Amino acid sequence: MMMLGKVHALALLCLASVMYQTTMATVTPMPGNIKTELTKRGGFTQFLGLLKDAGLLDTLITADNITVFAPTDAALARVPADQLAAITGNHTELQRIMGYHAVLEDVRSLNNDNGRVRLLMFKVINSSNDLPIMINPYKKIHTLAAEGVNITERAIRVSNGYFHVLGGIMIPPQGDVMEIVAANGGLTSFTTLLKSTGLVDVIDSHDYNTVFAPRDAAFARLNSEVSKFLLSDLDAQIDVLSFHFSLRTIEYSVGMFHGEILHPYRINATLMMFTDFVTGDITVNTANIVQKDISATNGVIHIIDEVLIPPGVLLKMQDNGITTG
Repeated sequence: MMMLGKVHALALLCLASVMYQTTMATVTPMPGNIKTELTKRGGFTQFLGLLKDAGLLDTLITADNITVFAPTDAALARVPADQLAAITGNHTELQRIMGYHAVLEDVRSLNNDNGRVRLLMFKVINSSNDLPIMINPYKKIHTLAAEGVNITERAIRVSNGYFHVLGGIMIPPQGDVMEIVAANGGLTSFTTLLKSTGLVDVIDSHDYNTVFAPRDAAFARLNSEVSKFLLSDLDAQIDVLSFHFSLRTIEYSVGMFHGEILHPYRINATLMMFTDFVTGDITVNTANIVQKDISATNGVIHIIDEVLIPPGVLLKMQDNGITTG
């Protein structure tokens, strides 16, 4: 009987030891704060320095919940020197840019977790300076982007939230689509025509737009017969302008691929992307994108070097003996 008691006690002791070892083996160490974890991973020295210079690092360490979009040192090294100097040399601008890379809430999942968002294929979260950050999943090329910047790693835990690794820096929008277009001195013709045709209201009434804006020089290159025809035919004018934007999409260059098709507003035609595999330059139909990824609070703008004319209008002009050449 005494022997059985010893055996029983030994068995309990062994069981307790196994349970202790199993528990110890499965306990995950608590992550450190954002500074600790970025330092531990390495490759974020410059970003941490910028956060500190902007006076945001301590805020991110002590906040209840955070999500940080962290560009690597390699990503920051690719930023043109004059652009980076303009950011670091102006404390207000530095705070604006760095504040845009932080969200004072826990956003672990960047998936489409809302019915409306799922329909639109992206989600919107607000940065610490209360500006929207567009999260776009480009499924056909297996890319997820934040404000047009590739997210290379997702949902890395810190003590009070998460960080996502970026392959570049995000530039916060400085207005909605029409505010930015109207403020650009090289897009006055496009702005004037959008206003006169009432299409400004169409763009303003949608939260998500991709706009291909021809610069003034593109309108100036239209031959006189084409210009006269468009000015005399309001329907043709509306069709031409409508051919330059797509609603319910936010298509940054990071998500564009050779042969991709977008559907313009109102027009039974397509906008097709062509990519130069050597230079990386992108063409939409016959127009070169000369400035890409200008973020707006309700979309993205790409500036192009040619006025796009839809097939229906081309046929109408041909019927009137007008050629575009």
